[in-house]
Amino acid sequence: MTADLYQQAKAVFSELLALDPDDQARRLNQLQQQSPELEQEVRSLLEYHTAQSLIAPQSTPKIRTRSTLSTTYHSRSIQWLDGPLKGLLCALPLFLLGLLLAAWIDDRMHRQLKVSVAGRLSDAIEVRVKEFGLRFEPTATAEPDWVHSSSVHELLKGWSSDSRDCYLLNDRGAIVAGSRYATQLVDLPLARDRINEESLPLARDPGVDLIGGQQPNQPSAAWLPTLLARQVTTGNNGVYVEGYRNYVGQSVVGVWRWLPQFKVGLAIEENHAEAFALATNVRNGIMGCSGLFAASLISFAVAIAYRDRSRRLRTISEVGAYQIQELLGEGGMGRVYLAEHALLCRQSAIKVLTKGDNDLSVISRFEREVQLASQLTHPNTIAIYDFGRSREGVFYYAMEYINGAHLGQLVEYSGPVEPGRCIHLLKQLCRALLEAHQAGVVHRDVKPQNIMVCNRGGEPDFVKLFDYGLVKAFAPGVELNSSQTKVVVGTPRFMAPERLNSPWLADPRVDVYSVGALAYYLLTAQLPPLVTSGDEIENDQPGVETLDLPPGVVDFGGMLCICMSVEPASRPSSMSSLLRELDNLEKKFPWSRADSELWWSKHEDKLLRLVKTKRKRLSPDVDKLWRK
Repeated sequence: MTADLYQQAKAVFSELLALDPDDQARRLNQLQQQSPELEQEVRSLLEYHTAQSLIAPQSTPKIRTRSTLSTTYHSRSIQWLDGPLKGLLCALPLFLLGLLLAAWIDDRMHRQLKVSVAGRLSDAIEVRVKEFGLRFEPTATAEPDWVHSSSVHELLKGWSSDSRDCYLLNDRGAIVAGSRYATQLVDLPLARDRINEESLPLARDPGVDLIGGQQPNQPSAAWLPTLLARQVTTGNNGVYVEGYRNYVGQSVVGVWRWLPQFKVGLAIEENHAEAFALATNVRNGIMGCSGLFAASLISFAVAIAYRDRSRRLRTISEVGAYQIQELLGEGGMGRVYLAEHALLCRQSAIKVLTKGDNDLSVISRFEREVQLASQLTHPNTIAIYDFGRSREGVFYYAMEYINGAHLGQLVEYSGPVEPGRCIHLLKQLCRALLEAHQAGVVHRDVKPQNIMVCNRGGEPDFVKLFDYGLVKAFAPGVELNSSQTKVVVGTPRFMAPERLNSPWLADPRVDVYSVGALAYYLLTAQLPPLVTSGDEIENDQPGVETLDLPPGVVDFGGMLCICMSVEPASRPSSMSSLLRELDNLEKKFPWSRADSELWWSKHEDKLLRLVKTKRKRLSPDVDKLWRK
């Protein structure tokens, strides 16, 4: 299903909510006739959703986005292509000149070689004609007995070779003596002169290579004389090096002389490919050099591209007004660095787009992430300071630096989190998400690695939610965007199962599911189950009730059950509902500020050392900067 069809399904779904069951059934039957796929999706929405699960109460969105850097991406100089484009522009004229020069040389060489081959053949036949005249006496009658004598055959055989054929033809185009194919002629379906007592093969073109085993398409009586035979039988002398088929269908070059005193013609033919073997070798060498030259130019351009790109990534020691200090981590679209503002001397985290920075859709998504996050003002949402593109063409944005650990590192360090502390952390997260949902967007990638916990400004156990790369608008009036796609993106263990079937789904309850999965992870130090909508079994709701919770946190079972329900309609309708559930649990599992202060006083140094060991520290050497 496409995103447009899904939007139509949501519109029809909203209409059906106002109808009674009978009218709904009639409307669904009409839809089934119009579009079975649309009708099936509407039925699915009616089964799993309520009005609140798809439509936000706001009449207009509070989050605004507009294209800025991404729309000018192609109109401005494309930084990473500057090197290869310049290299190709410089190499292209040379490459074309090389091709023209190679073609000219090839043509001139072929012309000269044809003259050379023709001269060589002409010289050869003149020598043979003179020798033939010295060894045999002319006769007044055609085809005297000596023509068929063994001495003539031996002479012609000596003149022949593996690539050269010497033979005599009479005025009817019959081969009266010679032929390097003498032992094969008997078995070949050649046209023959049957006027004489002895049947002689005629020099006619079979149209196919008989020696190669091909079968002619026409009977031999319909074959035309070969080019050489036509010339000889009309009493002409000549040489032809363009190539033609001989009497067995192979491509040859030839030279001939009509000997009137003997009433026969002397023919010499050579295999065309072997006659021009030198030309072919030289030509292949020239074309090979041209290909090598072209490949070298292309390699040169690619090398420039990678050198320019790698140099840009290695040698940048500053991004905008920020001095790069240390690599903090790497995500799906880029890297996060610790940096310091040159004038304010304030530490910041710089997210740099290093993957897909030549893809306009990736740049648009990166841009939307920072624009959406920058308009959220809740203290538990990461604050955005700046956004732009460096002098080297690198897209980046600057956000507040959190000197703490993400929840995955916290669990790795301490194991399962105390129930009361877990509630304290989750409530901060829910309040940050509540603001986002009220503004008309869902996060869709709530996971431990996207939630930082720190001792910040005298506030221990302070939570910060970041990475809005998968955020998606769901409020009426918010336009479709580049993140609405059929491709499933996110972290499966913390992803609502309905998103596997509808990746573009924009429903606050997908975040509710993720918060429930996160709670399970914090309480048990185990990854949540990977549940999909196809795993449902009748009368057996998959979820945490199928798992063994530790004795100390069994009271969380009810909340985890509804949050991680496969059916979205069974989950809390909003973060406000989830906060009420957490308030009720907080009565059983109290956690005070003093508890947080005590924990951080004991563990802060060790936790931060653990975090630092997982970072990749950058070398102060500029040439090695940004190198993995």
